[in-house]
Amino acid sequence: MIAPAIPLGNLTTRSSYQADRRAGGHRIARRFGWRRPHPCARVVQSMCRLAVVAVGAQRAPSVRRRAKGDMRRTDREIISRADIDAIIRDSEVCRLAFAVADEPYLVPVSFGYDGNSLYFHTAKTGRKIDCIAANNRVCFELERNVRLVKHAQKPCKWSFSFESVIGFGTVHELRSHEQKTKGLNCIMEHYSGREWELTGADVGNTRVWEIMITSVSGKRSEHKEA
Repeated sequence: MIAPAIPLGNLTTRSSYQADRRAGGHRIARRFGWRRPHPCARVVQSMCRLAVVAVGAQRAPSVRRRAKGDMRRTDREIISRADIDAIIRDSEVCRLAFAVADEPYLVPVSFGYDGNSLYFHTAKTGRKIDCIAANNRVCFELERNVRLVKHAQKPCKWSFSFESVIGFGTVHELRSHEQKTKGLNCIMEHYSGREWELTGADVGNTRVWEIMITSVSGKRSEHKEA
Protein backbone atom coordinates (compact mmCIF):
# COMPACT_ATOMS: atom_id res chain seq x y z
CA MET A 1 0.00 0.00 0.00
CA ILE A 2 1.28 3.45 -0.89
CA ALA A 3 1.30 5.92 1.99
CA PRO A 4 -0.65 9.13 1.37
CA ALA A 5 1.23 12.37 0.83
CA ILE A 6 1.82 14.17 4.12
CA PRO A 7 2.42 17.94 4.29
CA LEU A 8 5.71 18.60 6.09
CA GLY A 9 4.24 21.61 7.83
CA ASN A 10 2.24 19.23 10.03
CA LEU A 11 5.30 17.24 11.17
CA THR A 12 7.71 19.75 12.61
CA THR A 13 6.34 20.64 16.03
CA ARG A 14 7.03 18.67 19.18
CA SER A 15 3.58 19.37 20.64
CA SER A 16 1.70 17.98 17.64
CA TYR A 17 3.91 14.89 17.58
CA GLN A 18 3.32 14.21 21.28
CA ALA A 19 -0.43 14.64 20.81
CA ASP A 20 -0.38 12.21 17.90
CA ARG A 21 1.52 9.69 19.96
CA ARG A 22 -0.89 9.94 22.91
CA ALA A 23 -3.88 9.48 20.63
CA GLY A 24 -2.46 6.26 19.23
CA GLY A 25 -3.00 7.26 15.61
CA HIS A 26 -6.60 8.50 15.90
CA ARG A 27 -5.56 12.16 15.89
CA ILE A 28 -3.50 11.51 12.75
CA ALA A 29 -6.51 9.88 11.16
CA ARG A 30 -8.69 12.92 11.92
CA ARG A 31 -6.01 15.34 10.71
CA PHE A 32 -5.86 13.77 7.25
CA GLY A 33 -9.56 12.97 6.94
CA TRP A 34 -9.33 9.24 7.45
CA ARG A 35 -12.40 7.50 8.92
CA ARG A 36 -10.29 5.19 11.07
CA PRO A 37 -6.59 4.84 11.96
CA HIS A 38 -4.72 4.31 8.74
CA PRO A 39 -2.31 1.35 8.43
CA CYS A 40 0.39 3.93 7.82
CA ALA A 41 -0.25 5.73 11.13
CA ARG A 42 2.84 4.21 12.72
CA VAL A 43 4.88 5.34 9.73
CA VAL A 44 3.47 8.83 10.16
CA GLN A 45 4.39 8.79 13.86
CA SER A 46 7.95 7.74 13.00
CA MET A 47 8.19 10.53 10.45
CA CYS A 48 6.97 12.99 13.09
CA ARG A 49 9.66 11.82 15.47
CA LEU A 50 12.39 12.11 12.82
CA ALA A 51 11.21 15.57 11.80
CA VAL A 52 11.34 16.79 15.41
CA VAL A 53 14.85 15.42 15.80
CA ALA A 54 15.95 17.06 12.53
CA VAL A 55 14.56 20.46 13.53
CA GLY A 56 16.25 20.21 16.93
CA ALA A 57 19.58 19.35 15.31
CA GLN A 58 19.39 22.40 13.05
CA ARG A 59 18.81 24.69 16.03
CA ALA A 60 21.45 23.18 18.31
CA PRO A 61 24.54 25.35 18.88
CA SER A 62 27.60 24.10 17.00
CA VAL A 63 30.19 24.93 19.65
CA ARG A 64 29.77 25.49 23.36
CA ARG A 65 31.09 28.87 24.38
CA ARG A 66 32.55 29.44 27.82
CA ALA A 67 30.63 32.13 29.64
CA LYS A 68 32.05 34.45 32.27
CA GLY A 69 32.03 32.69 35.62
CA ASP A 70 31.65 29.23 34.04
CA MET A 71 35.13 28.15 35.18
CA ARG A 72 35.07 25.78 38.16
CA ARG A 73 37.89 27.62 39.98
CA THR A 74 36.54 31.15 39.66
CA ASP A 75 39.31 32.39 41.94
CA ARG A 76 41.77 31.55 39.16
CA GLU A 77 39.79 32.97 36.26
CA ILE A 78 41.30 35.89 34.35
CA ILE A 79 38.51 38.26 33.37
CA SER A 80 40.51 41.21 32.07
CA ARG A 81 40.95 41.10 28.29
CA ALA A 82 44.10 43.20 28.69
CA ASP A 83 45.62 40.48 30.88
CA ILE A 84 44.60 37.81 28.39
CA ASP A 85 46.20 39.80 25.55
CA ALA A 86 49.39 40.14 27.60
CA ILE A 87 49.58 36.36 28.08
CA ILE A 88 49.12 35.78 24.35
CA ARG A 89 51.81 38.31 23.45
CA ASP A 90 54.28 36.79 25.94
CA SER A 91 53.71 33.21 24.79
CA GLU A 92 56.23 31.52 22.52
CA VAL A 93 54.09 28.69 21.16
CA CYS A 94 50.44 28.36 20.17
CA ARG A 95 48.94 24.89 20.30
CA LEU A 96 46.17 24.30 17.77
CA ALA A 97 43.60 21.55 18.19
CA PHE A 98 41.67 20.25 15.19
CA ALA A 99 38.85 17.69 15.03
CA VAL A 100 37.98 15.68 11.94
CA ALA A 101 35.58 12.72 11.93
CA ASP A 102 35.78 12.41 15.73
CA GLU A 103 39.59 12.22 15.59
CA PRO A 104 41.54 14.99 17.38
CA TYR A 105 44.83 16.40 16.13
CA LEU A 106 47.00 18.77 18.18
CA VAL A 107 50.03 20.64 16.84
CA PRO A 108 52.28 23.46 18.14
CA VAL A 109 52.85 26.40 15.77
CA SER A 110 54.65 29.72 15.73
CA PHE A 111 52.15 32.56 15.58
CA GLY A 112 51.41 36.25 15.49
CA TYR A 113 48.67 38.25 17.18
CA ASP A 114 47.17 41.62 16.26
CA GLY A 115 44.72 41.98 19.14
CA ASN A 116 41.83 40.36 17.29
CA SER A 117 43.17 37.41 15.31
CA LEU A 118 45.99 34.87 15.45
CA TYR A 119 48.17 34.14 12.40
CA PHE A 120 50.24 31.11 11.48
CA HIS A 121 51.81 29.72 8.32
CA THR A 122 52.17 26.29 6.76
CA ALA A 123 53.77 24.54 3.81
CA LYS A 124 51.79 24.09 0.61
CA THR A 125 50.36 20.75 1.74
CA GLY A 126 50.14 18.83 4.98
CA ARG A 127 47.89 17.40 7.66
CA LYS A 128 46.94 20.80 9.10
CA ILE A 129 45.63 21.86 5.70
CA ASP A 130 43.66 18.63 5.37
CA CYS A 131 42.12 19.25 8.79
CA ILE A 132 41.18 22.83 7.92
CA ALA A 133 39.55 21.70 4.69
CA ALA A 134 37.41 19.22 6.60
CA ASN A 135 36.60 21.44 9.60
CA ASN A 136 37.92 24.99 9.98
CA ARG A 137 36.85 25.36 13.61
CA VAL A 138 39.76 25.11 16.04
CA CYS A 139 40.64 25.39 19.71
CA PHE A 140 43.93 27.01 20.74
CA GLU A 141 46.02 27.21 23.90
CA LEU A 142 48.90 29.44 25.01
CA GLU A 143 50.73 29.91 28.32
CA ARG A 144 53.45 31.87 30.08
CA ASN A 145 55.25 31.89 33.46
CA VAL A 146 55.11 28.12 33.77
CA ARG A 147 57.04 26.99 36.83
CA LEU A 148 57.23 23.71 38.72
CA VAL A 149 56.29 24.14 42.38
CA LYS A 150 57.90 21.60 44.73
CA HIS A 151 57.03 20.49 48.26
CA ALA A 152 59.63 19.06 50.61
CA GLN A 153 57.38 16.55 52.45
CA LYS A 154 54.13 15.96 50.55
CA PRO A 155 54.19 14.55 47.01
CA CYS A 156 50.56 15.56 46.36
CA LYS A 157 51.49 19.18 47.07
CA TRP A 158 53.69 19.37 43.99
CA SER A 159 52.07 21.59 41.41
CA PHE A 160 52.60 24.17 38.67
CA SER A 161 52.36 27.92 38.67
CA PHE A 162 51.15 29.27 35.31
CA GLU A 163 49.03 31.67 33.30
CA SER A 164 47.16 30.21 30.35
CA VAL A 165 44.68 31.16 27.65
CA ILE A 166 42.26 28.86 25.85
CA GLY A 167 40.08 30.03 22.98
CA PHE A 168 38.02 29.02 19.99
CA GLY A 169 37.99 30.37 16.46
CA THR A 170 37.64 29.71 12.76
CA VAL A 171 40.56 29.43 10.35
CA HIS A 172 40.63 31.23 6.98
CA GLU A 173 43.41 31.35 4.43
CA LEU A 174 44.95 34.68 3.44
CA ARG A 175 45.36 34.59 -0.34
CA SER A 176 46.38 38.00 -1.63
CA HIS A 177 50.01 39.14 -1.52
CA GLU A 178 49.12 42.02 0.79
CA GLN A 179 47.19 39.82 3.22
CA LYS A 180 49.90 37.17 3.34
CA THR A 181 52.59 39.82 3.87
CA LYS A 182 50.62 41.28 6.76
CA GLY A 183 50.15 37.86 8.34
CA LEU A 184 53.82 36.85 7.99
CA ASN A 185 55.00 40.18 9.36
CA CYS A 186 52.66 39.77 12.32
CA ILE A 187 54.35 36.44 13.05
CA MET A 188 57.85 37.89 12.62
CA GLU A 189 57.05 40.92 14.77
CA HIS A 190 55.87 38.64 17.57
CA TYR A 191 59.33 37.05 17.81
CA SER A 192 61.67 39.79 16.57
CA GLY A 193 59.85 42.97 17.60
CA ARG A 194 59.97 44.56 14.15
CA GLU A 195 58.66 44.35 10.59
CA TRP A 196 60.63 42.78 7.75
CA GLU A 197 60.95 43.30 4.02
CA LEU A 198 59.52 40.13 2.50
CA THR A 199 60.32 39.13 -1.06
CA GLY A 200 57.86 37.64 -3.51
CA ALA A 201 59.50 34.25 -3.01
CA ASP A 202 59.14 34.54 0.78
CA VAL A 203 55.43 35.15 0.43
CA GLY A 204 54.82 32.80 -2.47
CA ASN A 205 56.46 29.73 -0.96
CA THR A 206 54.15 29.51 2.05
CA ARG A 207 50.48 29.53 2.94
CA VAL A 208 49.28 31.96 5.59
CA TRP A 209 46.23 31.52 7.80
CA GLU A 210 44.16 33.71 10.10
CA ILE A 211 42.31 32.43 13.16
CA MET A 212 39.33 34.68 13.77
CA ILE A 213 38.80 34.40 17.53
CA THR A 214 35.21 33.78 18.62
CA SER A 215 35.75 33.23 22.35
CA VAL A 216 38.64 33.23 24.79
CA SER A 217 39.22 32.65 28.51
CA GLY A 218 42.20 32.93 30.84
CA LYS A 219 43.37 31.13 33.98
CA ARG A 220 46.06 31.92 36.54
CA SER A 221 47.49 29.54 39.14
CA GLU A 222 50.01 30.85 41.62
CA HIS A 223 51.71 28.57 44.15
CA LYS A 224 54.57 29.12 46.54
CA GLU A 225 57.13 26.46 47.30
CA ALA A 226 56.91 24.93 50.76
